[in-house]
Amino acid sequence: MTMEFVSYDDKNVASLVEKYGVYALATGIQNSNQVRVFYVGSGNIGERLSYHLSDSEENDGIKDRVRKYVCYFWHEEVPGGKEKREVREAELIEHYKKQGKAECNKTIPVHE
Repeated sequence: MTMEFVSYDDKNVASLVEKYGVYALATGIQNSNQVRVFYVGSGNIGERLSYHLSDSEENDGIKDRVRKYVCYFWHEEVPGGKEKREVREAELIEHYKKQGKAECNKTIPVHE
């Protein structure tokens, strides 16, 4: 799975307003095999990424990492609505969980 991670900052997040899909948050060295994905999410990408940077963030694992470390993110637009985004999100979470990553994801979306 090749992903191009970019700096997790307000400028890069602002360019994603009204984009819907999935995203991954990571620490480490940008665009290398040394990134560690700590969270995968879905929805309005710009809105969700802005929320994770805000004081309102409720997930302590995310809050801690974005405040203490240089972070990066990757995103993928997923057309077709919420269910398709959540299916893709679940695939990514399972992929990273198998590697011992995505430790800030407490649940995995389930669709039948």
